Amino acid sequence: MSVVSPSPASLSPDAVTANFEEEYEASVNPQWVRLLRLLQMNVRYARCAGVELFTGDGNRVLDFLSGYCVHNLGHNHPAILQAIKDELDRCGPAMLQSHVPERAGELATRLCQSAGGNLTKVFFCSSGSEGIEAAIKFARAHTRRNGLLYTEGAFHGLTCGALSLMGDAFWKTDFGPLLPETDQIRFNHLSDLEEKLKTRNYAVFFVEPIQGEGGIRASSAEYLKQARELCERYGTLLVFDEVQTGFCRTGPFLAAHHYSVNAHGRPGKSDERRPHPERCCAHAGRYLQIGLRLLQAVLDSYFHVLRKRPRDASRIGCSRYARARETGRARHHSRRLHAPETARGTG
Repeated sequence: MSVVSPSPASLSPDAVTANFEEEYEASVNPQWVRLLRLLQMNVRYARCAGVELFTGDGNRVLDFLSGYCVHNLGHNHPAILQAIKDELDRCGPAMLQSHVPERAGELATRLCQSAGGNLTKVFFCSSGSEGIEAAIKFARAHTRRNGLLYTEGAFHGLTCGALSLMGDAFWKTDFGPLLPETDQIRFNHLSDLEEKLKTRNYAVFFVEPIQGEGGIRASSAEYLKQARELCERYGTLLVFDEVQTGFCRTGPFLAAHHYSVNAHGRPGKSDERRPHPERCCAHAGRYLQIGLRLLQAVLDSYFHVLRKRPRDASRIGCSRYARARETGRARHHSRRLHAPETARGTG
C-alpha cells in the first residue's frame, strides 16, 4: 500500500474549527480531554495512512493501537476509500424499508461462506454489543431457556445485555440490576462448563476464542472442541464472540478456525422438537464500523484483498514495519498489506 506524505495544505489547522477541543470538552466528554492533557497525549492528527499518523506540526507516529482492532487494513486504505466514494457517487437507495437491499444477500452469502460450518444466515447490526444482544434473543427463543453462561475475564460490550455477561464490576458499577439468570465460569476449564451445562438451564454459552480485554488469553483447541460437544450434548447454543479477532485479524477469517471449530453444529437430542433444524449460533462482530450500504461496497474491496492473499490480509504489519525501520527498509514495508505469522498469531 502506498503511503503518500501529507501536503502542507492538508496539515493546515484551518480545516478544523479552532475551538474544537473546547467544544468537545463542553459537549462530549470533559474527563477524556483532561486525561489526554495530563498524559500529554492530546495530539492533533492531520492525516492517517496505513500504520502512520501525521500530526499537525508535521511529525509522523506509528499506530500500534489500531483503533482496538478496527483498522485491521490500516488507516484509509485506498481500495476501501475508493469503494466508499463509488457507492456514494452512485446515489443508490438506502434505508427505504420497503425493498430488498440490492446487495445485502450477496454480502450475507459471502460472510457465511467465509465463516464456514453450518452458518446459513446473517443478522446485520451496528456494533458488537448489538450482535451479542441479538444472540441472547435468538438463543432464548430457540431453546426456550433463560440461562446465560459466560467466562471469567470476558468482554462482550457495554449495553445492558452485554454487561450482564461480564464479571468485572469495573464495567457494571452504578448501572443497577442487569439481566437475571447469568452465570460466570472459569475460562478454559471444561469441568466448570460441564457442571453448569448438565443442569440444562442454559440457553447459550458465550466465549471469546481469544480474550482481548481479559489479557490476550487464547483458548486451547481441546477446550473449544469439547465445549462444542458439551453444548450439543446438553442442548445449549454456543456463541463465539469474535468482535476483536474476526475478519482475519489473527490470520484465518475467524480465530476459531485456528482450532478447526465452528460455533454451530447439529442439534442435540433435547432440541430435535424445535422448529429450526439447524443450530442457530452467532459470531458477533463489528469488524468494520460502517453502515450496511457502504459496508457492501467496502467488503467488495476487502474480499478482493482476501482472495489475493487469503492468509496475509489480516492487517498492516506494524511489528514488521518497526523492525524494518532499523534496517532502512521502512518505505518498502509501509507498502505491504500483510503481516508476518508472528504478528497474526493467537497470542
